[in-house]
Amino acid sequence: MEPFAKTRTESIADRISGRILDGTYPPGSKLPSVRRIALDEGCSTSTAVAAFESLVTRGLATSVERSGHFVRSRIGVAGSRFRASTSNLDVVRSRTHGLVRRILEMGQDPSITPFHGAVPHPSLLPLSSLGRHLSSSLAAGSSALGSYTPAGGSLRLRRELSKFLAGRGIDAPPESIVATNGCMEALALAVECGTDADAVVAIESPTFFGLVSLLEDLGRKIVEIPVDPSSGMRLDLLESAMETHAIQAIVVSPDVQNPTGARMDLESRGKLVRLARRHDATIVEDSVFSASLFDGDAPAPLASIWPEGTMHCSSASKVVAPGLRLGWLVPGRHLERVLRTKSGRSLGGPVALQDSFAGFLESSSWPRHLRRFRHAVRSQVRSMREAVVEHFPAGTRISDPQGGYFLWIQVPGLDCLELFERALQEGIGIIPGPVFSAHRGRFRDCFRLSCGTPATPEILGALERLGRLVGSLRS
Repeated sequence: MEPFAKTRTESIADRISGRILDGTYPPGSKLPSVRRIALDEGCSTSTAVAAFESLVTRGLATSVERSGHFVRSRIGVAGSRFRASTSNLDVVRSRTHGLVRRILEMGQDPSITPFHGAVPHPSLLPLSSLGRHLSSSLAAGSSALGSYTPAGGSLRLRRELSKFLAGRGIDAPPESIVATNGCMEALALAVECGTDADAVVAIESPTFFGLVSLLEDLGRKIVEIPVDPSSGMRLDLLESAMETHAIQAIVVSPDVQNPTGARMDLESRGKLVRLARRHDATIVEDSVFSASLFDGDAPAPLASIWPEGTMHCSSASKVVAPGLRLGWLVPGRHLERVLRTKSGRSLGGPVALQDSFAGFLESSSWPRHLRRFRHAVRSQVRSMREAVVEHFPAGTRISDPQGGYFLWIQVPGLDCLELFERALQEGIGIIPGPVFSAHRGRFRDCFRLSCGTPATPEILGALERLGRLVGSLRS
């Protein structure tokens, strides 16, 4: 079986979900037992248990100790499907929303409940271990502080990254990797070196608002391709756009899309590569959240399917330490141009920081941290998703992410720009939907909710207050 096709567990959960949503199993009713499902589906009891866990995660069922599983009394939240974003595939100039600067400044205010944050809580990060590796690098003296790195970065780091990428199926010798100042510099180098000055770039919609700002700064034109919150970029619409426009690059996050958390399956990845090849377009693969996938397994990266035509970007920021500002780029056929551009701007990077992260990758701390991190964020996302189901008004739509620590929420009839201001007055930060698009007015009834902070009683209480505020503002 292809490892990233829909699993047996998901298929069984989908069938039970369908019976819940069509009323076969009404709200509050008891669901068939694990043994009954295993017999009916011809599967193991462990597979049936996993299917029920999936239903709980989706907000459709609840587990009662020694009594079994029951349909939630309120399923309007998780059971509602997202209303598709508009399929307007016009080319536009990228324009950053005016709220972006305010949102970035909110990150410096500890009094605001950080549902707007894009980084995990410090308690989830291996800061002590990194500190020891940094001390070791600094103790090395002249090798860490007395020289520049080459444009590609520390050779020690690139060797470790090469091993890490090989584990994901990407054949990237150390000399083919460029260390960067976070994933943002990797994306900037990829777009600048992989496209012409006035090029059209296809991006996901909704998308990370930093990408909208970046493309505006680089003067690129964009065409937004709607995202399905469960499966990623709509490739049928991408194909239509590529037949109409001369698209030079496609920026896509196939593992964990920001903000929806969608994961693209292996079949779709192959189709995307075929489309890009046919139209001679470069793929810019944003893999910044890949290490946070809950099940620990990402489908084959696009860079492993089409290495020469894919520019693979990632970073340590989202799962290890945002303050390192350490990322990497595997530029494929654009390597020489990337090295020239990087060298002309910043030569290399901070040797001590790069070598300290290399030491961390070499150690047993790295796989141990990933296991703990994935378990923690999955638990946090599940707890906060349950709280949204419980406290937000009926008809709310909520994503079911496969990784990362964001929830994408749609509340028909709600003005999320007003919600942003009102929530801020109550000390709660969110990110309103319109900043995730260059089109003014798009996603006005949506917002992104961060689950990067442990789901303490205080955090869950703030989420309950936010739910009441949403209910009061909804028209």
